[in-house]
Amino acid sequence: MRTGISQGIQSLSFYGACAMITRSKGTKRHSPVGENKDPLPETGEEVAKRAKVEKRAAGNKKATAKQMETNSEEFDAIRQKNIEEKMAFLQSLNIDGLKLDLVGAKKATTSTTAVKKKDKVEAVTRRQSLRLQSKPPDKEALQTFEDPVTGVLKVERVGPLAFASVLESSSTEADQSFLLEDATRSTLKASLPSLPKENVRDLEWCKKAFRKMTIDDTCVEKLTVHRITSIAVHPSKDVTLACAGDKRGCLGFFKLGKGDAENMVETYTPHAGGVMCLKISRDMPQYIYSGSYDETIRRADIETGVFEEVYRAPIDCGVLYFAWYDGPSTMTVSFSDGCVSFIDTRAPGEQVTRYQAHSHRIRTVDVHPMQSQYFVTGSTDRMAKVWDRRKMTKRNPEPIATLEHRRSCTSAFFSPVSGNKILTTSLDNTVRLFDSSSFTSNIRMSTCIKHFNETGRWLTPFRSTWVPGSDDIFLVGSMLHPRCIEAYTSDGSLMHKFTGESLGSVCSIMDMHPELSVLAGGNSGGRVYIFRDT
Repeated sequence: MRTGISQGIQSLSFYGACAMITRSKGTKRHSPVGENKDPLPETGEEVAKRAKVEKRAAGNKKATAKQMETNSEEFDAIRQKNIEEKMAFLQSLNIDGLKLDLVGAKKATTSTTAVKKKDKVEAVTRRQSLRLQSKPPDKEALQTFEDPVTGVLKVERVGPLAFASVLESSSTEADQSFLLEDATRSTLKASLPSLPKENVRDLEWCKKAFRKMTIDDTCVEKLTVHRITSIAVHPSKDVTLACAGDKRGCLGFFKLGKGDAENMVETYTPHAGGVMCLKISRDMPQYIYSGSYDETIRRADIETGVFEEVYRAPIDCGVLYFAWYDGPSTMTVSFSDGCVSFIDTRAPGEQVTRYQAHSHRIRTVDVHPMQSQYFVTGSTDRMAKVWDRRKMTKRNPEPIATLEHRRSCTSAFFSPVSGNKILTTSLDNTVRLFDSSSFTSNIRMSTCIKHFNETGRWLTPFRSTWVPGSDDIFLVGSMLHPRCIEAYTSDGSLMHKFTGESLGSVCSIMDMHPELSVLAGGNSGGRVYIFRDT
């Protein structure tokens, strides 16, 4: 018996036990275990009591419904009375009659159906990706972030112009230009001996000379109103004279005073467009040549006081740069339309041939110092090219070599002594040197210097230039603070910085005296800064 009970208990599952406990908890208290689970019947007293409560609730419900019906009828009556009173008041105002008097009778209008005009849809050429067609990018559409020199004066400058007729401003009240004074004129027009062909300004000479060169407030003058686009230092040893041209055709002269003597400044307007190039020959230092966007090359004659017109290009062919190849009378000229020409100022009426060397403007042109048949051009089409003047053909001129850059090439110059190096400046933030010791189609780059050249549209683009008489040192502007002009060696190392408290802005272009320790830089505010040996 015990064995059967124990087996039954062991066979009882966990869930079965839980169910039994739940059922036992759900059982009413008055239903003991094992008895009938139905509730007990109600007594007579309980039934009467429950009927009385239900009757009382039904009576209250009827009374509430009757009261709500009465309240609703009273509210509707009050509302209807208010509406009638307001309508009577509005009718007494006679608003409809007044409205008709003010507006008047409407005119009968006839409706017509307007003819709808269909807009003419212009046929739009479908744009296609050159990259997906495996075609090179369109060079004409490339942007170079540089400011073309615009803003030509309304007055056209034609023929010879006297200094007095185009004088813009002067620091002196004298009737005569200080350039025409006997003492200054005799000094400036004195011929100078030619520079020796050897490298007279080597690295050691430049280091010693540059350390002694300083600037102060007396060496700063404002020459032009607008930004300077060209600059030149006169080669005279007795007078420190700097010349600068701006983007509106002004040409300024800055004579640095000696000792207690004051500086002298004069500004002229011989051109009707930006003066892009200034050059002074050692053989004839009394002449100051200027090339301009107004398609002319002029020669300022200090002896006669006249700006002579030595060359006029075709319309819309602004002169951007020029270089002499057989003396100051023969020039290689570059133009804004990408052409070059060879002119002789002694034959002004002679027909000049124009050669399409680049697809864009040619910023600079330079002639080889030893072999004048070779010249180099730097263009905004991102290329510098080396040419042989003897092999130029009008129909399809072919360069000896092409030096490619990633962006616009703002300058390209041969080294001034041997011509064995080509110095280029580009908006791709590089200054490069190429080996031009032999003229082949494969002129290799020897040095590439990372240099920030993005001057923006309001500053003149940088043009790195050689130190005269040196194949090892060149100068370039800088965007760094404090402001400075940098000197680099041909192997790419920074050698010196020309700086000072008086130099407060960026000098984009500069020129150095061929023999003296005199450096002049021009900024975009029309000011010229001169560093000199004190």
